[in-house]
Amino acid sequence: MSVWALGINHNTAPLDLRGRFAFALDQIQPTLNGYRQSLARQPEATLLSTCNRTELYGAGDHASVDPTLDWLAQTGGVSSQVLRDHAYVLRDDAAAAVMLMECAPISVELRTSLATANERWNSWCSVVPRAPASLAARTASFI
Repeated sequence: MSVWALGINHNTAPLDLRGRFAFALDQIQPTLNGYRQSLARQPEATLLSTCNRTELYGAGDHASVDPTLDWLAQTGGVSSQVLRDHAYVLRDDAAAAVMLMECAPISVELRTSLATANERWNSWCSVVPRAPASLAARTASFI
């Protein structure tokens, strides 16, 4: 088994094409389910979609990259050739390295943001000691 990434970004594709493949958070899981169902072998996959790029990471043999590109093109309503002209494919170590470099900083930023929010909440609670307990509980569980 190998790891690969298929994607487009602001360096490889124009804005109008990237817009066809920008998935909202609530669209990611249904999109992945549709992808898995489109192939005979249901691969392990994840989808990363931001305003500047969309990448589909897969674990499986490299032969699944072409059917994935065809499926993604159909999902975005463009021809496979148009997508192929603007897409990139990373394989094995390169795909894994990109995934780690992208996910690790996001994880650190998220943890830092949550810690800062928690500190600010605790600071606010010490200044306003009469905050309703239910509000404190709901906000603490959110952050």
